[in-house]
Amino acid sequence: MLIEFSTSNFRSFSPEQTLSMEPISEKTDKEKPGNSFKTKISWKNKKNKELHLLKSSIIYGANNAGKTNFIKSIISLKILVLNSFHIPLSNSGQSENFLLDSASKNKPSNFKITFIIRKN
Repeated sequence: MLIEFSTSNFRSFSPEQTLSMEPISEKTDKEKPGNSFKTKISWKNKKNKELHLLKSSIIYGANNAGKTNFIKSIISLKILVLNSFHIPLSNSGQSENFLLDSASKNKPSNFKITFIIRKN
């Protein structure tokens, strides 16, 4: 279950951009009933911490704001994880870096994901 995904130095993103599945406010249940739930986890030295998460989310913005590039960053992480054992170490750092800044084009792209794995 996805909690958060972040990317930086990827395509049109130089600073980190994050998609969080945590609601912005407690009004979420009133505005969109049924689109959120609470779950308890043990994480970062916190036992039975209650998380309030969204079941779905929307990425929206103006034309050329980076919506497609954000989705491409998620796809790139998926490809990297699923094929990492096939990629030679010499090619492992190749990605689509942010090219509008000379300092960024030689740095790696960054991806961070926070998720929960449930054992049945």
